Amino acid sequence: MRDPGWNILFFSFTFVASAQLPKKCPPPAVYPLTRMHPKYAGRQSFDPGEKVYYDCAQDFIPAKGNRAVQCVEGTWTKFTLKCEKKSCGYAGELPNGEFIYEGNSVLGDRVNAVCNKGYTLKGMNYLICKSSGWTGEFPSCEIPTRCPELQIPNSRLSSMYNKINSVVTVSCSSGYTRTGPSKAVCLESGSWSELPECALEAQTTCSNPVVANATLSRVGDAAVYRVGDSVTFSCARGFQLAGGQQVTCGPAGQWQPPLPHCLPTNTTPSPDTEGRCGVPVDNKPNAQLADHYITRTAFASRERVRFGCGVGHIPVGGSRYRTCVGGKWTPSRLKCERKSCGSAGEIQNGEFVYVGIEFGDTATAVCNEGYLLVGRATRNCMSAGWDGRLPVCEVLQCEEPTQATNAERLGIQPESYAYGMVIRYECSRGTLIGQREIRCRKDETWSAPPPECRVITCPSPKVPNASWVGGGAKTFEYKDTVTFHCNMDFMRVGPSTLTCGRDGRWTAAFPKCKPYSRFRKN
Repeated sequence: MRDPGWNILFFSFTFVASAQLPKKCPPPAVYPLTRMHPKYAGRQSFDPGEKVYYDCAQDFIPAKGNRAVQCVEGTWTKFTLKCEKKSCGYAGELPNGEFIYEGNSVLGDRVNAVCNKGYTLKGMNYLICKSSGWTGEFPSCEIPTRCPELQIPNSRLSSMYNKINSVVTVSCSSGYTRTGPSKAVCLESGSWSELPECALEAQTTCSNPVVANATLSRVGDAAVYRVGDSVTFSCARGFQLAGGQQVTCGPAGQWQPPLPHCLPTNTTPSPDTEGRCGVPVDNKPNAQLADHYITRTAFASRERVRFGCGVGHIPVGGSRYRTCVGGKWTPSRLKCERKSCGSAGEIQNGEFVYVGIEFGDTATAVCNEGYLLVGRATRNCMSAGWDGRLPVCEVLQCEEPTQATNAERLGIQPESYAYGMVIRYECSRGTLIGQREIRCRKDETWSAPPPECRVITCPSPKVPNASWVGGGAKTFEYKDTVTFHCNMDFMRVGPSTLTCGRDGRWTAAFPKCKPYSRFRKN
């Protein structure tokens, strides 16, 4: 029969042993703006003491805290890693100008280029912060060679030259008076000197338009007829109109066309009272005669012509038609706007930087850092849409490092080396001389040659009346340390411990062991 005490002892031991088993941890939590290292994916339990490492999500970088959490007693330690958006930082100097920053220079923010007075901006007027840094064609501020095209309403210009130092004489049209200088000069700053204005002569009026056997109606109710006022005539019964039905007070104080006549209905009007119109000139931008009307030079009274929008433009309102009435065309109403081309397309590993998306605008393809543009960079918004083909951004690659080295390469050797890829080296013996990591750069070269492993030794220490411990049996290699002890009746003067340095020299001069008797005499 088994002793019952043995059973009690057995079960008690089993309980204590099981209670002391360390607890495992479940999968750790997922935290915002971070990502767990892929090697931990799919695991459902973790051993006590095991650590799990996190990285910041794409386009974010560590700001503070610890990247790891550790399994302790079945729970994970506190996660402290903080990630923040990548910053592009300083965009650089813009000679003869400056950059105006929008936001805090993080991803998506822009920096705008502004030139100093007297300089003209060339290239894009902004850069965009992307994961690869400030992206876009870097602008420049240059001394201009021309002024903008000179346009002064109601004037005549002696020439259309707009090069630096060009001089243009300005004279006003009939019925207009000039205020300001008579000449405009294209200054070295790329702007015109003070420009004159041509205003209507304040006292220009037309005489009272009296036509026998006619009644008239006018626009406005002023007592006098000023430049631009119009009058419409209607003949009395038994009379017919010879000439234009509507006349306008011109800049010279004369009615245009001349005043009509009301002739008896049995009277044939003379040929110069026919009311015909010349070629209509549309004062609306980008509107022009359409169809067969473009070849005509004269039009009969009451004839209607059709207008259309020019190349790259579409109608957005107003009438397409104008009518010849009394020798004068009815006002133009057609409105035209530039066609829109929309998006120029999506480029993988790059983007388009737009001047605009309407007719005449351009879009320039810009690749991310480390990628090469293949194809034409600029697309033009034409009447039928964007011209050219969509370019592509191909990753830049480095050749296999050709320099011989005795250092060992870490990791698996890939088939090719794309921009940004890193090769890491280590030494099984000796000291690594050179860069431990070399990186494939955007110019398709390596950031440094492969390192080498060298065995660096220091000379054997020779200190009379002393012994030392440490170092190798025969040689002293880099980082080896020796500690000196003076023999009995001798005192050490100098450091007790020296280390073999990277340059093959000891970190300090050897100590000396001097007899105590020498110190007593002093």
